[in-house]
Amino acid sequence: MKPYTYYIQWTKLSKRYYGVKFGKDADSSTLWVDYFTSSSHVKELREAYGEPDIIEVRRTFDDAKSAIDWESKVLKRMQVIYKEEWLNKTDNRSILMDKETREKISKSKKGKTVRKGFTLSEEHKRKIGEANKKHKGRKMSEETRRKISESMKGKNKRPKSNDHKRKLSESQKGKTRSGRPRKV
Repeated sequence: MKPYTYYIQWTKLSKRYYGVKFGKDADSSTLWVDYFTSSSHVKELREAYGEPDIIEVRRTFDDAKSAIDWESKVLKRMQVIYKEEWLNKTDNRSILMDKETREKISKSKKGKTVRKGFTLSEEHKRKIGEANKKHKGRKMSEETRRKISESMKGKNKRPKSNDHKRKLSESQKGKTRSGRPRKV
């Protein structure tokens, strides 16, 4: 069997989903015959509004890793976790949780400590401190500084023109340093 990625859409509802199917039972001919995705969000929409009007196998692959990587690449490029019309809640690399989900996770972790039952001996703490001191305030040798300087020469990393600066500015407006949209 060949792993594959697929796309489904409810046009009237403006809802979409992009997924991947892999494993020994991955057969693109069974999409929407025997296999209806593993997404609970898709299942809820099917129960409430019926079947999607667009069902497409987008690409087939020779191995599962390639299929999973491709799905992640598409979902990240489309920024699906930030867009309401997408049913995908993750791009399989990062997760954007709604308030309700964050509260559930928070509630489940209340009263629990990280590394429960794990304590460091005084000697272990001392050794960690000594190891950290070796690097604190460390200065690069002249040779290292010269090599870095040589490697950077000729590389112009600054914007080329005012138009380029403007485009860079516009592309970053409304985003945080991590590249995610600002919360309103």
